[in-house]
Amino acid sequence: MAQSKYPKLAPAQFFATFAPLAQAACQGTGLCASVAVYQSALESGWNSSVLSHDYHNFGGIKNAWDWKGQVVNFNTREVFDGKEVYIRDGFRVYKDAADYFRGRVAFLRANPRYRALFAVDSPESEARAMAAAGWATDPLYAASLLAGIRKYDLAKYDIVPGVKNEALARELFPLPAKAIQAGLLELGFDLGPAGVDGKLGPASLAAINKATASKLLAAI
Repeated sequence: MAQSKYPKLAPAQFFATFAPLAQAACQGTGLCASVAVYQSALESGWNSSVLSHDYHNFGGIKNAWDWKGQVVNFNTREVFDGKEVYIRDGFRVYKDAADYFRGRVAFLRANPRYRALFAVDSPESEARAMAAAGWATDPLYAASLLAGIRKYDLAKYDIVPGVKNEALARELFPLPAKAIQAGLLELGFDLGPAGVDGKLGPASLAAINKATASKLLAAI
């Protein structure tokens, strides 16, 4: 990755700045914001790298056939057959941090090898699936992601934030209301006297706001 040039952000400042962007991008996709935001911290050196600071590529996403935007070239560390090497490669340039997190989701969706990430139900399984799909050549990549997610208690960012009405709930989870409610019940949420009535009323919305998005999608 690009050599560090800028001071590292403190973890609290980094997560306060970038976790909401990761949440917004991951909301309703089944992807975990916890994985997205810690991956960005790990890959960018807490936003100290030139690639993240100047070009807003926090995850080291490389150029590929489907990319039509700007590209910048840097030396990057890779591990092949247990040996650490540095090669020069092209990386995508994003407009800002929000554009990066949206672009990360688009990149994962566009690549069939990452399809499994959208079907898992926890940060642990997503991190392992990402490593298995070849996001990084470092054999310890998944372990590094999970260690950081646990250290900084980042699973709290996987909660679906701010679902205030039925229209938004249907947009995030585009399935019949009864299916969403059944998924909430399967996760152990109390929907009150109404139960599975096909209407995403206050009890259902309150449960959605407490649910982990990836687990709810898996339960539906």
